[in-house]
Amino acid sequence: MRISSRFIYFFGALGGMLFGYDFGVISGTLHFLDKNLRVTENSLQEGFVAAAVLIGAGIGAIAVGKAADLVGRKKLLIASSIIFCIGALLSGFAFDAFYIVAARILLGLAIGSVSALVPMYLSELAPTSSRGSIAFLNQLMIVLGILLSYVVNFLLVRIGSPEWNTQWGWRFALGGAVIPGFVMLLGSLLLPESPRFLVRIGDLDSARAVLTNLRPVSEVDEEIDVIKANIKTKFGSFKDIFSRFVRPALFVGAGLAFFQQFMGCNIVVYYAPKVLEVAGFNDLNQRLVAIGIGIFNVIATIIAIAIVDKINRRTLLTIGGIVMGISVGVIAWVDYNISGSTVSITEQVVISIMLILYILAFGITWGGTMWVVLGEIFPLHVRGLGVGIASMVNWLANFLVVLLFPVLLGTLGNNKYWIFIGIGLFCLLGVVFVRTVAFETRGLSLEEIETNLQKKAMK
Repeated sequence: MRISSRFIYFFGALGGMLFGYDFGVISGTLHFLDKNLRVTENSLQEGFVAAAVLIGAGIGAIAVGKAADLVGRKKLLIASSIIFCIGALLSGFAFDAFYIVAARILLGLAIGSVSALVPMYLSELAPTSSRGSIAFLNQLMIVLGILLSYVVNFLLVRIGSPEWNTQWGWRFALGGAVIPGFVMLLGSLLLPESPRFLVRIGDLDSARAVLTNLRPVSEVDEEIDVIKANIKTKFGSFKDIFSRFVRPALFVGAGLAFFQQFMGCNIVVYYAPKVLEVAGFNDLNQRLVAIGIGIFNVIATIIAIAIVDKINRRTLLTIGGIVMGISVGVIAWVDYNISGSTVSITEQVVISIMLILYILAFGITWGGTMWVVLGEIFPLHVRGLGVGIASMVNWLANFLVVLLFPVLLGTLGNNKYWIFIGIGLFCLLGVVFVRTVAFETRGLSLEEIETNLQKKAMK
């Protein structure tokens, strides 16, 4: 059966929506969840409930990385969809703090899996000329999922009564994630396997059939020959991933994954209402501004899809890090100069504009470009394992940021501007890392990137 390339790319990226929705929805339901189940009795416990999903995500990312090299991408996308559906339903039916944490760890297994699988899968399907924009579809799905979660959080306050939300509203919000999970499951059943994985296991006929769907017929045999020529071994090991050949890619991937989180992106995603509360916004306005942030995130990602294959990856990451650093620096300055407990309208407007500028810069650059690069830089025989390890680093850094943020809020008192100063410093360090360590991948086929790594290893 012939499947359109648009269908393949859409459902190949849909896992990102599960990723985004679950991360965004917890920020707006935590208040009601706490009233019902008493899960945030102190700031550390509050951080743990929000961050529990990241424990599973770290495990899922590293586990699926090795598994993807052994059994392929498609089967694991299907399995991740099933696990996500189960985790979403269990979250909706949670009856105590332990149960909700366990359910969110299960959700994390699925989210961590798709975070490693989707960029790799899309990169292996896409033609070189448009690989960046196609791989960026993953980020578009993530931000659409986040926006959807913000809308759901807003409706909880706008429509439901506090009593209904405390008893049932948060259950529908968390459990509702089963809908995109089920859609992804249905789509994954029809997706083809990665042609590069098929070539590696010797199934050339199936690989040719997949590429015929995605390329001009005249290019198919040539691409298969190039893939075959670069296959040195069928399956890589942990020893291979730390070899002189692969180590530079691993260092770049893990470094980018680390800096993406410590630049503060998920403080805005998870704790947007709390950040705005610090800035003096009431509950309803917090959620409205969060929706605005979500919309700008989507706009930024659409812009990124249009330009990512026209501008070098390192240039995008450099510009993004600088703009993000300036944005949070201004927020820190405004917060430092706030007098007393009253926040003026001017100060609220400046903070809102800087948050939007930060989101635009992140969405156009680091938000998706990091994942694009992760799907590109590793050699085929260890691609799953390499992306899995880098993704695990991302999730562990994510876990620390989300766990510690409410603790810092409670500890710093009126000196919360130090949080934004710290984020700004990490933005600048990320720029230094990109300029001194990362290597360029735009315009190169996956096989050419692998060949370049081999040449460097031989010097």
